[in-house]
Amino acid sequence: MDNPILLIAFLLVPAVSCVIMYFVCAYRKNPKLVWYSLLISSCFSLIAVGIPLMSDLQEFGFLIWIRVLLFTLLINVIFAFFTHAIIEATADKGYELCLKIAKNKKYIILFLFAAIVITTPIIVIVNIPSVDPNAVDITDSFECEDFLAEVRRILGKRRNAPIYDVDVRDIQELPDFQPNNRGPTAWQRTISSVAGIEHFTSLQSLELWSNPLYSIDVSKNHKLIKLYVNNTQISELDLSGNPNLRRLYAANNYLTELDLSSNKNLASINIRYNQLTKLDVSNNTLLHDLDVDANELYEIELANTPNLSHFSAKHNRLTDIDFSDSYCLISIDVGWNELTALDVSNNPSLDSIHVNNNALTELDLSYNHTLQTIDAAWNRLTQVKLMDIQSDSTLIRLYFRNNLLTLLDISKLPDVELLDVRWNNMTAPDNIIGLNEHTMLLVKTEAKPMGQNKGLWFWPQGSY
Repeated sequence: MDNPILLIAFLLVPAVSCVIMYFVCAYRKNPKLVWYSLLISSCFSLIAVGIPLMSDLQEFGFLIWIRVLLFTLLINVIFAFFTHAIIEATADKGYELCLKIAKNKKYIILFLFAAIVITTPIIVIVNIPSVDPNAVDITDSFECEDFLAEVRRILGKRRNAPIYDVDVRDIQELPDFQPNNRGPTAWQRTISSVAGIEHFTSLQSLELWSNPLYSIDVSKNHKLIKLYVNNTQISELDLSGNPNLRRLYAANNYLTELDLSSNKNLASINIRYNQLTKLDVSNNTLLHDLDVDANELYEIELANTPNLSHFSAKHNRLTDIDFSDSYCLISIDVGWNELTALDVSNNPSLDSIHVNNNALTELDLSYNHTLQTIDAAWNRLTQVKLMDIQSDSTLIRLYFRNNLLTLLDISKLPDVELLDVRWNNMTAPDNIIGLNEHTMLLVKTEAKPMGQNKGLWFWPQGSY
């Protein structure tokens, strides 16, 4: 019960009613009359509480309204039992007190008048909000009616109630505004504008997935830590006023440029499926995950990113990437680009590397002893250098199909489970040095047009 005045209404109405019935029961020497007080106080309480909430029935929902009324009845029942117990314990004394009061009718009239004065205004009182005299009405700042209605719901305000700056300035987190994110009881509103968000000066998390937003201004939300604006329609995003930002999800939009130089605390960035051509994250030294798939990038700067562990930039126009400062990298996925060379010698922790569908002619992975998966299919590789020392290699899957390889040495890789060298320049399995009986080999020596090639499976080695 967030509203203290409403809580008073819950407790005061049945209390006053039970006090009145106490004197009636004591005067009539009949404790059973207290149950009439239950009926009377319940009616008063339901009127005092139920009618104000009726105006917000659409906001709160019918079930919540029923729960409030049931809670009101429960309070009345508790008071009735309590009054009944007191009457049985003090019936004689109560009778004497009632006789004294009855001798002077003005006391009875005064008592009833006081009861009416206390209970009747509650219906009005619960509708009067307490307002800071210095508060500023910011209701007109909200351009989107759905956003305004949701803010009122969060604040527990009735429909058409004003919103003040003091109401929102301490809010740190807003709920997920993604439409239809809870199945059949989904939140049905869509946010077309977040004008008014500038007054949420303590806001740390804002999620606006899949809303028809064309712009968003978070320049005044200096404490913002998480911003999720995936699947909107924004084409610009100014984050210069958000130095504390750690997570940015802005995928599936129309961004053509993005300046992240002021966001030195960023740890995770997902801006895939935009229209970016350049990106510089050299100021984001705490960056851990970066996903820029499906943009139009032809240049990306990864200097000063020692904590970067996951990098994905599929389907771009990159011709060169420098990973020399990203020595904590665990996974790289740069398939479907225009790379002609790639140096990962300074990335000893690599677990997987995907460089398929590029223009690579050579690939040196001899320094990457923790690799488990290599996908370098659809390149122009004539030479691949794998580990040249015996080690506890975990490399188990190698995909080199559609290249120009004539020889491949996997003698230092005893645990390879799958080797795909279809459509290379290999004429026999003997072109693979170190092949063991545990390796599943996919090989096709005769090149044919796409759609006609069917790989030959050899399992185990003895079945060649």
